[in-house]
Amino acid sequence: MTTVIKIGGSLIPGHIAPLCRALKAAPPQRKLVLLAGGGEIVDVIRGYRRALGLDNDTTYAMALLALDQHAFLLCALGAFPLVRSLREAGASADPLSVLAPAADMLAAAPGEGVDIDRATSDSVAALIAAKLGADLVVLTDVDGIYSGDPKTYPDAALLDRVDAGTLLQATSLDAEAAATIRRYRIKTAVLNGMQPERLLAYLAGRTTRGTEIIF
Repeated sequence: MTTVIKIGGSLIPGHIAPLCRALKAAPPQRKLVLLAGGGEIVDVIRGYRRALGLDNDTTYAMALLALDQHAFLLCALGAFPLVRSLREAGASADPLSVLAPAADMLAAAPGEGVDIDRATSDSVAALIAAKLGADLVVLTDVDGIYSGDPKTYPDAALLDRVDAGTLLQATSLDAEAAATIRRYRIKTAVLNGMQPERLLAYLAGRTTRGTEIIF
């Protein structure tokens, strides 16, 4: 069994070190492929786009390279092996590896370009999970998917389970990622990466706080 773990950019740099330590204790029976979000680096790229009028092709390429930069960060903090392609990730015998996705994703990029506000690293992670035939865990800075934006609506309720068919707009996942999860029926969980013990519980098959996407 392979699980892609997407580490949201909101967890970098403040929460990434304890998360890497926890991942070293992950259950060995499950193969893990880590993918880091772009975080503050991609925010800078969005600023460049606004200031300089950059096109989607350019900003998408720059954003993917930001994911690669954070892949090197994960490897440095956790002493994890780096893989540079989906083929290498699938063939690796290591129980845990970090994927630098830029080369593969740029080779497969649509000709019209990708809007990095609509299709974020969530979309990259979902597509990678689909190509690897893997489950997906998305780690973010909230507890899961809510009935509304908890940062705007403090009384929003955490949803333990969400039917994939209802994920029609961005939540803790971007809209393109939600569409890919529905299309390929990817088993997905959204968890709070600031609480690494929840990730370990989930990987061990125990019940924990978060949101499971069902079909």
